[in-house]
Amino acid sequence: MLERFARQLADPDAGDVRVWHAFARSLAAGDRLAELRAVNAAVNAFPYVTDEANWGMLDFWETPIEFLHRAGDCEDFAVTKYMALRELGVAADDMRVAVVDDHGLGTTHAVLLVAAGGGYYVLDNLNEQVQPITAQAAYRPIYAINEHGWWNYGPPPAVSAAGP
Repeated sequence: MLERFARQLADPDAGDVRVWHAFARSLAAGDRLAELRAVNAAVNAFPYVTDEANWGMLDFWETPIEFLHRAGDCEDFAVTKYMALRELGVAADDMRVAVVDDHGLGTTHAVLLVAAGGGYYVLDNLNEQVQPITAQAAYRPIYAINEHGWWNYGPPPAVSAAGP
């Protein structure tokens, strides 16, 4: 996905690239928590669409440009939020796309974790509120990724179906 996105961004005259930059930059809000809220709300306004409906496969990680055209599933929401915040100047090391076991829904889910104000906040397509990570008791992390690394938090859950 990162390589596809880099190729898409390589043509600064492409209409899709201009739309992406305008979308991301329109979310600038001054302070980090305000930007987290703006990004979460703007991306969450897109509909949830499964990879099977969008791409004819069980799992496909979209680029943010693809997401703007087709919407997507939970990891696509998280990646689009991540890249929008990168566009706004948030460091990669302050963010992680986390794949979690959602005990509440009994499924695997993806969210974005962002460092702000001495803690981590969760940006989630299932929640309009940006909440501290401590408020997410139903989520058990499986792994997390960003541009610089991969963090494994243990074996996957027994039930690992694609979810919201």
